[in-house]
Amino acid sequence: MSYHGPHLQHPNKNSHDDAKENKNGFSSFGKTFAITYTYGDEAVEQELPQLVDLSPPELVHSDEEQEHDSEPNLEEVPEYVAISDESSQPEEKVEIYPPCAGIDAKYLGGALPSLPEPINDSASGYSPIKYAQLFELTTLDSIPVSKAQISKRQCIKLTHSCCEMQFYSLRDRPGPNEKMTFIIAGRKLKALVPQSDGARCVLVMPHEDYEKLKEQIPGSMDILAIKSLKSPSHGNFTKLSLAVSRRLATFLFAYHFKLSKFLMIDDNIKAVKFNARNGGWDRFYQLLENQLDDLLCVSIRTDSYKESRAGELGSKMFMINLEKMREKILCIKDIFALFPEAAKAHYWGEDDLMQLAMYSMAHQDSQGYQILDKGIACLIRSKMVRNLFAQSGVQAQPFGPMNEASLQKLTPEARRWVEESRSLLDGIILSNIRRYEKRKRAIERADLQAKHAIANRVQLLDSLESAVEIDDELDFIDRYQTMIESLEFDETIFRPYQIEGMKSIANITDNNVRLVLATAAGKTFMQCELMRIAYHRAKRGEHIIVVTPHIDLVNQFYDDFIRFNEKVTTDDVDLRVPNEAIIKVCSHKQSCHVKALLMNESISHQTSILIFCSDSLDKFLEESEYSLPHVPIIFADEYHYYTSTVDKIVNELVDSEPLVIGSSATPPKNDPLSTTAFRYTRAQGVLDGYLAPVIADSLGVNYSKENVQLLITCLPKLLERYHPGFTNHSRLKNAKVIVYLPSIPDCQKAQSVLEQSHIRCYSIHSKNKKHKSELEEFLNSNGSGVILAVKMCKIGTNDPRIAGEIIGQNAKEKDHASRSNIEQMIGRAMRKLEDKIGYVLCFDNVLREVVSPMLASQKVTLPVSAEYLMQETFYYTKDKIHWFVGDNDDMELKTRILTPGSGYKIAFKIVPKPIRNFHIESHPDIEESEAEVELSENDKEDALRLALFGVNSGQLFSAYPKSKRKRSGLSVCIDAMTGDLSKWLQEEAELPIRLNSQTTQKSKKSGIR
Repeated sequence: MSYHGPHLQHPNKNSHDDAKENKNGFSSFGKTFAITYTYGDEAVEQELPQLVDLSPPELVHSDEEQEHDSEPNLEEVPEYVAISDESSQPEEKVEIYPPCAGIDAKYLGGALPSLPEPINDSASGYSPIKYAQLFELTTLDSIPVSKAQISKRQCIKLTHSCCEMQFYSLRDRPGPNEKMTFIIAGRKLKALVPQSDGARCVLVMPHEDYEKLKEQIPGSMDILAIKSLKSPSHGNFTKLSLAVSRRLATFLFAYHFKLSKFLMIDDNIKAVKFNARNGGWDRFYQLLENQLDDLLCVSIRTDSYKESRAGELGSKMFMINLEKMREKILCIKDIFALFPEAAKAHYWGEDDLMQLAMYSMAHQDSQGYQILDKGIACLIRSKMVRNLFAQSGVQAQPFGPMNEASLQKLTPEARRWVEESRSLLDGIILSNIRRYEKRKRAIERADLQAKHAIANRVQLLDSLESAVEIDDELDFIDRYQTMIESLEFDETIFRPYQIEGMKSIANITDNNVRLVLATAAGKTFMQCELMRIAYHRAKRGEHIIVVTPHIDLVNQFYDDFIRFNEKVTTDDVDLRVPNEAIIKVCSHKQSCHVKALLMNESISHQTSILIFCSDSLDKFLEESEYSLPHVPIIFADEYHYYTSTVDKIVNELVDSEPLVIGSSATPPKNDPLSTTAFRYTRAQGVLDGYLAPVIADSLGVNYSKENVQLLITCLPKLLERYHPGFTNHSRLKNAKVIVYLPSIPDCQKAQSVLEQSHIRCYSIHSKNKKHKSELEEFLNSNGSGVILAVKMCKIGTNDPRIAGEIIGQNAKEKDHASRSNIEQMIGRAMRKLEDKIGYVLCFDNVLREVVSPMLASQKVTLPVSAEYLMQETFYYTKDKIHWFVGDNDDMELKTRILTPGSGYKIAFKIVPKPIRNFHIESHPDIEESEAEVELSENDKEDALRLALFGVNSGQLFSAYPKSKRKRSGLSVCIDAMTGDLSKWLQEEAELPIRLNSQTTQKSKKSGIR
């Protein structure tokens, strides 16, 4: 049985013609290429073999991997994928490809930032491979240790002129066909290791480390402890902790015990995914063994969207065909020819050199090495224990030729492997270095404004000129305040309080001020206008900065600014700015990275408006060493989320002293911006008619983890509740609603519950990779839907069609952060739209301690839906899954459902309390001139209930006398059935207070809130 993977035809075979210049600067002569580089103080010219990689491989910029989970159909997965009978396969021509490899930029001088790039819509269609099996490795220190087992370990000493090692194991000495996984364990007890039923797992480490850790290493693991490594050709390896020493020791051990094949892995592999019918490390081991054929080694690539290139070198995991290599390696000392000499053991690229030596060893019989197709297997790297080698500061550099005297001590064949592999690797390294330097120069010289505009597909407006000439004799703040004071803003675009707020900046005397505006009051428009004015007052080379809490808000602020920039907002001055001058600064692909901003030369001659996320600003301040003389003004949007950053700006930019203007609805308690330039409250916004009023109800129980779980399973029933008033959205399920929960798993559980009830919902959180597109879909939809969120959607989600929220999170009255958190949530339902009343449902302690005090100051008179007022609902649950809903006054139901042994209990009791400053909704079909009203059956039923259970319907009686519109059919029916009661209700102004008191007293007696 053998695996025959797909072979790619190399597009350009190296020519055997006469010498000709290569596009990368190499000159070709027959089967070799000449390359000159500096080695020490000498200029060395060296011939490279014909198959050196002269085509530019892709430069690797980051360690990040994209992990893809999947659910394959096991029925379609054979015992081992792509394994077939040799006899049934025609003999294929062996294809040999030039070796190639990309080198991570951190090994070439440091990570280079990307320039802004457009998002390729077609590339987003990448479909992850579905794997049948997932095997997770575990940290060494999490495996139980048995002292009895440790005491039974046997020691096998391996002493040779080239090495001294000790092998510790509970098993017998390994045989030729033993399945053995060697782990290059540089992370000691944090090493990630596989747990196997059959294959032996061997930790490779210096003997010094073994002595320190032997009591903590579980008995299931074998240990290869290295005492010395040396050879006449490669010298004495004194640094036994290096990866080169560990790999070399592994090969020497395997060669000594005549192992046929073995697996060598790094110790930072989190998991492997592979396609085979059965799982487990033994099956995975066997799968890799079956892929070797005539190859000397195979490796698997990291799970990512990137495709392998023909001839690419692997890393991290190698299945070694030592049986095949023995045909070439005739003595144990030649093993050293696979690796760098001791003096260069710390150089980057020891695993590449090993594979290139196998490439030379195969000598046209095969490629020698190969990365397996991703359809067979892939690995997932750990992010917790990575980059240890990079942190040592090692940079990729050419190895140069090996000392001639040392080469003489190798066999002729081993000498050829060394010379050819060195030449190949040096060519790859130098090619990557050249590309790195070219890319670095491109970043330094790029026009960032133009690049960013093209990446974001915005129209260039570079023909716009400055609105007013700049008076160089005044400093920025004087120029800025003078211009604000002189402008006449268009009142059809700005509300009166927005104009007042902007004008207030002309009168400030403090450099650190704040604008306090209620959520949904339109502070983004104000900031955009103030930033445009600042742009026209800034000199060439000066930049305006605005900071937002996170990347999603950077993108939103940018889009809002581009749309706002189309507006001409004053009669005499055009304040528009070139769209290309507006730049996002964050890690988003279409944005400008902080390092690109700092490296770039052209930006220092331009004026820009830079929109940062708070994390990027922190990096910008650190890289700039807190010196920003080119930034005269900084706007801090929603700055209560990153108070520490604002504190650094205020207290550490002492030499620059920019004007700092923070904006927030909920300023932090210890505010570094203590001077308030302007304030516009929620209550004032509701009174002026710019913000929607809010009604809030309690679930009747306090916050607890158990009650959160009940809330999640009860969501479909709660969404059946009537809304207090918003056009035709009579029930919550017919409107747009946001549900805030404590954690992402809670959101995932709630999504499952709602989908089972056929309620459209979106789980908006970081673990949902589609959360951006799904949120956009929700916001652009005119229909109903539910958002499930934890931290997202508290700021920046500005949809006036959001009718209500269910808050399943906790808050404390004296905790400013939690109060601010709840206030931001409530703000999502306060965007004004027609006759909307925002609705909030939360836990009792949150309503009592936080929400009610917030809403106490709102003054408004609006009609409330009678259906909403009639809701006095108890929610009964059985086993926290089954739910039953009943009215508070249905005593027969209570008696029947709460009988002993029924299993039901009351989970939630939602009884609306009397609402001040609201009144009963008018009947929309009644004209003012109508003397008589035809009563519907529903009106009669409601009126009968009112007459019989008046106290329990105190909410209606409280609202009724305050009605300021034409009385509805329900009101007329109350007159007819209660006689003079309605007249008495109208005359008794204190009735709402009395009824509220009666209801409270009865509730206390009955134990019901």
